[in-house]
Parts: sequence; C-alpha cells; structure tokens
Amino acid sequence: TVTGDNALIKNVWINGVTGDGLSISSSTRTQVENSAVENSTGTGIKIGATTTKVKVSQCILSGNGADGAYLAGASISDNIFENNLVFNNTGYGIDVGTGVTRTGVRLNHTFSGNTLGPTRDLGTGTFIE
Repeated sequence: TVTGDNALIKNVWINGVTGDGLSISSSTRTQVENSAVENSTGTGIKIGATTTKVKVSQCILSGNGADGAYLAGASISDNIFENNLVFNNTGYGIDVGTGVTRTGVRLNHTFSGNTLGPTRDLGTGTFIE
C-alpha cells in the first residue's frame, strides 16, 4: 500500500498477492513504471480516495481476480495510464469508477482477454485513446 506523495515504484514484480496487488491512496504524483502486477486475487492496481496525478506506465497487469486497474473513491483526479499491457484479468482492463475525474488512458495500450472488456468509464472527463 502506498499512502504518501512522490513515490516511485519501478522495476518490480508483484505476483500472487491475496487481495489487491498494489493499492495507492492519499497520494499525489506517485509513479509506477516498468513493473508487473500479476495473479492477485483482487485488483492489480487499485487507486483509491484522495489520489491525484498518479502515472502508471509501461506495466503489465495480468491474471488478476478482478480489474487490471480500478479507480474508485472520493477526490481522485488527473491520473494517467500510458503504454501498458493489460490482459486476462477477470474484470475490466481499466475500470474508472463514478466520481473519478480527468483520467487519461493513452499512448499504445494493449488490452486482451479481460473478461468484462478492455475499459469501463463511469467517471467525468475521462480520455481513452
């Protein structure tokens, strides 16, 4: 769980976690780069309340028991996903929840085999390329 500002998570492999693979909340400007989150029983990456300006780039999110990435909670805005490989998750590839604002899913994502579909957008001002 990340609950601080300006965190850098880089070149890690998170595999087989019970629950969410990586949970980020109450955080600003956290970066997740060149990492893999696989086979968690919950969501691969969960972005929770009071989280802004998180960037997830060049990551693999696969085989998770829920969504590859899920954004949900109050005061979530301006988060970006770039160049990720998101496949074989039980839920959506990337799921943007109600009340989440200005999420960007851009730059060459690959989605495949996510049971409920590549993306779901219930947020406001979401940009999915």
